[in-house]
Amino acid sequence: QQGQDLELLAELLSPRNSRQLQSAAVQALTQFGNQRTPDILLGRWKSFGPGLRAEVLSALLSRPAWVSSVLNALEQKTILASDIDASSRQILLSHKDSKLRDKAKTLLASSVDADRANVVEKYSSISSLKGNSKAGHQIFVKRCSVCHQLNKEGKPIGPDLTALTDKSERALLTAILDPNRAIESKYLSYLAVTVNGLTFNGLLAAESGESITLIQNDGKEKTLLRDELEELQSTGKSLMPEGLEKDMTHQDLADLIAYLNTTELPRKTFAGNEPALVLAEALRGDYFLIPQLAEIYGATLKFENKYKNLGYWQSENDRAVWTLDVPQAGKYDVYLEFACPKEAGNRVLLEVAGQRLSWGVPGTGSWDVYQSQKIGTINLPAGKPKLAIRSEGKINNALLDLKTIRLRVASQ
Repeated sequence: QQGQDLELLAELLSPRNSRQLQSAAVQALTQFGNQRTPDILLGRWKSFGPGLRAEVLSALLSRPAWVSSVLNALEQKTILASDIDASSRQILLSHKDSKLRDKAKTLLASSVDADRANVVEKYSSISSLKGNSKAGHQIFVKRCSVCHQLNKEGKPIGPDLTALTDKSERALLTAILDPNRAIESKYLSYLAVTVNGLTFNGLLAAESGESITLIQNDGKEKTLLRDELEELQSTGKSLMPEGLEKDMTHQDLADLIAYLNTTELPRKTFAGNEPALVLAEALRGDYFLIPQLAEIYGATLKFENKYKNLGYWQSENDRAVWTLDVPQAGKYDVYLEFACPKEAGNRVLLEVAGQRLSWGVPGTGSWDVYQSQKIGTINLPAGKPKLAIRSEGKINNALLDLKTIRLRVASQ
C-alpha cells in the first residue's frame, strides 16, 4: 500500500500541479520517511521552482540518512552546487559527520568553473586602465539595460545594480564574466516546454494554481497555463549569459565598471545614526555591528531610538551596510540580536566578501522581546570589507527588528 501511495505522491510533483499541491506532496513524502523518498524528490529536482527547491532541501537535510543522497546528487550533477542555497550550504559544511562534511567541502568548492575563472584572471589586467564613465554608460545601455536597472534606466529583471554592496573591480569583473559563480535562486533561468512543442526561456517570476509566468531576456512576460506544460526545468544557469568578453574589449570593461561606480543610493539619515568604521573589540577581537554605525538604505528601513534598533524593515530594497576594519583575516561566527512577533516565512541574507548567509527569521513573541541566535560562520579578509544585510526575496509584513550583529571569533 505504501508503495502505491509513494507513486501517487510522486505524480503530484509535476509542474502541471499548483505549487501548494506539490508542497503538500513533499511534506507527505517526508513524513513517510521511506528510503525511496530522496530518489523521488531528487529525480524531479530540475522541474522545481526556487521555493519548492528550498523545501525539498530542508526535508532531505532534516534526516541524517538522506544527507548522503544530496551529496551523491551533487557528485552526479543531478543538483548543481549553484542550486544549494546559503542556509543548506551551511548545514552541509558544518555537518557533525566528518566524512559527509569533508565530501560537501570538496563538492561545493569545485563549483567554480575553471574556464570562467581563467577569463576573469585574464581580464584582471584592466586595473591598469583608466575607465571612462561616460563611455561606460553607453555600454550599460547597449549590453546591460535589457535586464538591469541603474538610475531608473533599464528593466528591473535582474538584480538592481544601484543596490550593489561590493563595487570593487574584482567583484564586478567576476559578476560580469562569471555570472553563474554566485547566483540567487530567484535569478535562475527556467525552460518551459508546452504540449504543442513550443519552448520558452526566462526567470520564474510568478506561480499560481493555474499558471506560471516567465520573464524572458527581452523583458517580456509570458504566462503559461499549467495544463499546457509538458515540461518545466531549471537550466541551472543565470539568465545573464556567459561570454560577454567576446563582445567587449578590456577598455570596454574598465569603462563599464567606472560607470557602475559613479552611482550610489543616497543613504538615509537619522538622529543617533552616524556611520563609522567598525573596529574589533579589544579584549576578544569580536565585532559588534550596531545600527548607530550602519549605512541605512531603502524605502522603509529606519533607525529607532527606543531600542536603538533597525525597524520598519518592510521593503525588498531595505538594507544596512557596515564597513569593518580587519587587520588580519579570520573566521567568525555570526549572531543576530533581533525581535519578531511571529514567524512569517521571511529570510534574511547577510553578504560579505563574496559569501552569503541565508537564514529563516523565527518568532520571538513580540517586537519588545529580543533574542540572540547564531546564523552561520563567515571568513573575513584583511582590509576594509563591507558587510550588508537585507531580505532574501519579498517580505511578508516585516522582516525583523535588528539590534546587533555580533561577529564572534570562531574556535579553530
